Amino acid sequence: MIKISGLQDIASNYRAIICDVWGVVHNGVHAHQQAAQALENFRAQGGYVVMLTNSPRPSSAVSTQMTQLGVPNSAYDDVVSSGDLTASYLRKHGFKTVFHVGPERDLLVFGLVDLQRCSNVDDAEVVVVTGLVDDRTESPEDYKSMLAQIKSRDLTLLCANPDRHVKVGDRLLPCAGSVAELYENSGGKTVYLGKPFPFAYEEAHARLARLGFEGPNDKILVVGDGPQTDIMGANEQKLDSLYILSGLFVGDVAQDRLWTLAEEALSEHHVHASYALEHLTW
Repeated sequence: MIKISGLQDIASNYRAIICDVWGVVHNGVHAHQQAAQALENFRAQGGYVVMLTNSPRPSSAVSTQMTQLGVPNSAYDDVVSSGDLTASYLRKHGFKTVFHVGPERDLLVFGLVDLQRCSNVDDAEVVVVTGLVDDRTESPEDYKSMLAQIKSRDLTLLCANPDRHVKVGDRLLPCAGSVAELYENSGGKTVYLGKPFPFAYEEAHARLARLGFEGPNDKILVVGDGPQTDIMGANEQKLDSLYILSGLFVGDVAQDRLWTLAEEALSEHHVHASYALEHLTW
């Protein structure tokens, strides 16, 4: 892993960026303006930027949120969300009834597909988990009894956000991936729709192709803060990666300690990053 001083150091090596959203260009409270500027500068040099996020919401809602937080549309060309991927999977497999686990704010994803939401697990063909109903007061363990009921029916659980945790301001909150992991570990059939899984990168590649990018994989750079999602996905797709250290570490961490924690996080998940920055800057 090579420490760089900014994206400018390596930008000329690439023609396209697949970039994470939460933790890189914003933290759920405000935009990281230097990150947005770095992506704008990359695009100004002729590069393409596709935002690839594990958000369970439609990409249109992700774009709206970025705008509200101060990330300009000029920082990217397109957005692919786990919400989009989930809706596509539901359509492809013809499900008509679904049981939703997650907050009401994530219901937008079901507007992308023609199906009925059930209030009872016993009436559903499939389960979609978009998150915890209240991620500020609940833990994944609170869902064990519900997951046992789902497993008793041998239902497939679709995880519309493979992230285990997300940093919101200065807090680290559990995501849908932590609930899905419990179900998978209990032997339940689980499908993850997002990073680091191939379906997400196939869609990102398709969007880049529509934009006019025809280069080989060694001209694509993955930018993200998640060892288990962004960096692992890049490794599996044989893409170079830029690891953003600040996205998942909470509180004030001394710089030397930050780099040690980053190395440990990569090692824990048996992945490697090509480059690293504390924050995405130009």
